[in-house]
Amino acid sequence: MLESAEERGRIVRFAKELGVEPRTARRWWKRYQETNEVPYKLSKNNVGRPSSFTTEHETYIRELLDKD
Repeated sequence: MLESAEERGRIVRFAKELGVEPRTARRWWKRYQETNEVPYKLSKNNVGRPSSFTTEHETYIRELLDKD
């Protein structure tokens, strides 16, 4: 089934707002139409090694800022 030009434009616009590829947005839209469930993008932020910044670091930086 072909989409209308208006629907394609909306998908592209919303894909840009979400920061995903238009093809991904189309796949999500198709899945929503088939299942009535809202697909979601898993956050890829904060993936990897945890921060080594400790409370001692924060205290030291605050002391430096207070001195200046």
